[in-house]
Amino acid sequence: MDGPSVRIVIDVRSWDNSIFVNNPGQSGVPSSTHYQVLTPNWQRGEYKRYCIQSSG
Repeated sequence: MDGPSVRIVIDVRSWDNSIFVNNPGQSGVPSSTHYQVLTPNWQRGEYKRYCIQSSG
């Protein structure tokens, strides 16, 4: 496996279209049961929605 562990594509014109994938999972803690949940997505280049909420 090569490449950045976190990939984020942010659409500044439409924040809701932003996407991400994070190889070590959301926690980044190797002992977490969720640590490798996103690894298959990362390997295939499949992204998830990156929810950005405005404060307005």
